[in-house]
Amino acid sequence: MTSQLRDLADVLQGKAEEWAKELIQLDSRNSLLNFRITKTATLDLASSPERAVGRLLSGDAVRLRELFGDEQGYREACTRTRNVVRRIRSFSEEQGVDVGRLVFGRVSSDGGKRGGARAPIALRAPLLLYQIAIQARTAAENDFSLQVTAEPELNPVLLHCLEREYGVRVDTAVLDELTNGADIESSPRGLAER
Repeated sequence: MTSQLRDLADVLQGKAEEWAKELIQLDSRNSLLNFRITKTATLDLASSPERAVGRLLSGDAVRLRELFGDEQGYREACTRTRNVVRRIRSFSEEQGVDVGRLVFGRVSSDGGKRGGARAPIALRAPLLLYQIAIQARTAAENDFSLQVTAEPELNPVLLHCLEREYGVRVDTAVLDELTNGADIESSPRGLAER
C-alpha cells in the first residue's frame, strides 16, 4: 500500500511540474525570451567602466555615478533608475513578485525555419539573471546605489524554451563548472567569453 501511495505521489508530482511548465508563455511577449533595452525602464551597463561592473557583479554596492561617469549619461541613468525602482515596487506590492534583476549575457537566434507545424520563436533572451537591490541615496532620488544580492541564476525560461522549442537540453552542471572560479570582479567580459 505504501509503495502504491509513493508511486501515485510521484505521478502527481510529475503531472504538476508538467502543467506548471505549460503555463510559461513561450512567445515574444515574454521578456525572459525577448529582452529589449528601453530608454525608460532599463539601464544599459555595456559602456560602463569594466571595473565598476565587475565590483557590482561580485556583490559590492556600487553608486550609479561610478557606472555612468559623464553628466548627461548620469542624469539619464537616474531617471531610468527611478522608473526601474517604481516597476520593481509595483510588481512587489501588486503581485508579490520580486522582478529586480540584472541581466548578464544574451542568447540570440532568428527562429529560422525547420520541419514541423511552426517555426521556433526567435530569441533575445537573457542568459544569467542576478537579483539586484537598488537603494536611493537621497530623498529626492537623484542618486542610487546598486548591489547584486544573490548568485546568478541561469534563465529558467530560456532553459525551458530551448528544450521545448529547439530540442536542446542544457546540462547546468557543465555551465556551473564554467562559471566556478571565474574572476568576475576583474573581468566580467572574461566570464562572458568562457
